[in-house]
Amino acid sequence: MTDTSDENDKRTTQAIETLFTTLRQYTEGHVVSEADLLRQRARDYASTPVHTSGHTSGAVEAICFTLGTETYALEVRWVRSVVPMPPITRVPNTPSYFHGVVNVRGAIITVLDVRDLLGMGRMADARELIAVETGAYTFGLAVTRVTEVLDIPLQAIAPLDDVNYLRGVYLAAGARVLVMDGGELFGDARISGGGDS
Repeated sequence: MTDTSDENDKRTTQAIETLFTTLRQYTEGHVVSEADLLRQRARDYASTPVHTSGHTSGAVEAICFTLGTETYALEVRWVRSVVPMPPITRVPNTPSYFHGVVNVRGAIITVLDVRDLLGMGRMADARELIAVETGAYTFGLAVTRVTEVLDIPLQAIAPLDDVNYLRGVYLAAGARVLVMDGGELFGDARISGGGDS
């Protein structure tokens, strides 16, 4: 009997590697607008849905993204797709960390303002949306830009005390990556009780 989880991990890793190779080839020798590049990235991400266990050989596979000048990582097992940020419809009388709702291929998704949740102020430069599935709900995370996928060794994550929604810090080639705790974030009653797709 084959190990479906391992096969999914391998397929996902291959798809992601192919995606970044395609993106590099797409931009080499071409002058493209940022909007064209985002559309191409969205098509590539959408054609390779990501669902894995997120853990292989003592490492966590994570999608990296920026919020302003900081880089964050979230396990790919939560990620459904990445798309350019659609027009956001504000919803009155909701907490500030609910950015609004968007329509993604016919599905209405609640957008979370992660910067606000982390106490860093409102998100002002959201250009991409990471759609995440938590089991009962689908949310969108407003991010500045999705950058890469990393295998982060668990032992290399330095814990952060008293910081909500973060597992710790990982240093990748000298750059600091803040590793999010998806279980804590999406398990927060303020969020899971606040909306769904």
